[in-house]
Amino acid sequence: MPTPGTMTMYLALATIAILLLLWAACLVLLLLITWGIIFYKVPFVPTPGAVVSEALKLLPLSSGDVLYDIGSGNGRMVFAFANACPSARVIGVEASPFPFLLTLLRRWGGATRNASFIFKDFSNVSLAGASHVYTYLLPSVMARLLPRFEKELAPGTRVLSCDFPFKSRTPLQTAKVNVGKFTYTLYVYEF
Repeated sequence: MPTPGTMTMYLALATIAILLLLWAACLVLLLLITWGIIFYKVPFVPTPGAVVSEALKLLPLSSGDVLYDIGSGNGRMVFAFANACPSARVIGVEASPFPFLLTLLRRWGGATRNASFIFKDFSNVSLAGASHVYTYLLPSVMARLLPRFEKELAPGTRVLSCDFPFKSRTPLQTAKVNVGKFTYTLYVYEF
């Protein structure tokens, strides 16, 4: 039978083990959340609902259309476009684990047949079949995407960018969306 001193030591060791596990879990969670910033220089920033509504108006989908959401985060835009046009295909591409896990949880809660997701760096995903593209990416990433879009996208493909325009292209249309103290600008391009 263990002595009271031994029991106290076991309890202390168990407490330390639990604290170390919690600390390790917090570090893993922090890494998952900041993965996009660390490895891709793109933070996870969810799109506000009012911006989603305006994007659906600016980039309407029709039967047979294929929309790619590059850096799809938690899948909010993918699900919105997929629900707005069930006969279109909507594909989200995300390389950061935390937002992608959020997407899987959202999908599990209410699957949309015409929405699919790819866990991969978007630079390794062909956009040749896209009729529409949505982005909410930083200016440095947009600058890298422009030559790829010009080369890979079919003529007539529409691209909607939230907040960050292509510096060397004139948008077909812009729209401002006020959400509280923030103003978002949506830019529509045709390639």
